[in-house]
Amino acid sequence: MLCSKYLSVLGVHFGVSYTVGMLGNAAALYVLRRTRDGGHRKYAFMLRCLIVNDAVALNGLLAMFFANAYRPGTKVSTAWTCRSRVLLRFVSVESGPAVTFVMAAERWLALTKPFVYQKCINLWFLKKTMFALWFGVLCLACAPFFGFGIYWDEDSSTCVRYRHAKKTLDVMYVYVYFSVGLLQCLSTLYMNFKVMRLLNVKNVSRGKLLTCAVATKREKSFSWLMLLLSVTFLFCWIPHVVLIPLNRLIDDDNKMRPFNIVSDMLIVVHIILDPYLYVLQHWKLIRSAFLQPHSDENIKGIAVIYHSSSTKKLCEVS
Repeated sequence: MLCSKYLSVLGVHFGVSYTVGMLGNAAALYVLRRTRDGGHRKYAFMLRCLIVNDAVALNGLLAMFFANAYRPGTKVSTAWTCRSRVLLRFVSVESGPAVTFVMAAERWLALTKPFVYQKCINLWFLKKTMFALWFGVLCLACAPFFGFGIYWDEDSSTCVRYRHAKKTLDVMYVYVYFSVGLLQCLSTLYMNFKVMRLLNVKNVSRGKLLTCAVATKREKSFSWLMLLLSVTFLFCWIPHVVLIPLNRLIDDDNKMRPFNIVSDMLIVVHIILDPYLYVLQHWKLIRSAFLQPHSDENIKGIAVIYHSSSTKKLCEVS
């Protein structure tokens, strides 16, 4: 049981973070609602998925905080409380990277495979991909319910974290979980850095068949935004993934607790920053959404936020 002084400090910190995050999500959703998509329905869909997912994640983290802080230990009368915590972990932690992965893949395909993108990537395909990824992550999170992984110890009637597995099948689940998370994070980072590099291409070599992007002022600014998004994603999510095998190697909760707390706080920081990085940094769009809902700036709003591939000057040079 955490001491009352530590709980109060942690509670204030989380309360402030929760308020800032929910205000940001509410403002971002309002801006997206007032902003006409101008034909860019795919980008509007992905941004709304991101913001709604972040809002749900913040509420899930709030529930997890109170469940862990104000319940004496992990004693429960039935396994249903442990199952609810597994589902809260999915809602608050595991669903977010799926959205950022889809957004990164869409940007990457728009730049590197423009013909495939125009032919195959539509709103219906993105919806199927998004919900398929969410369902896959949910199945992975709930696998302990069906014997692959651990979440409940019948002998002591306590909740057990999946990373504290002892049996072979449960240990396999830990490393499957780690591999999926690491692959998702590295793929997202690769695609973001690839987009950033392509946006900064200035010189085109004649005599070769290639696709080029002429860097406009908007594209350069968007490349810096991509760098910022990549760096924040790297520093906020990679520690969570790396700590999975470290908790296996260092089987001492007291030593690892500070690192786990810092990792959880970094995830909260990333969730809070999302609406400000993706939507609320565009002050002209915010002003038009709140004050001039029918302005020309509002018509192009979604393209301004997400930087549609139609604004890229793609060319083939022979």
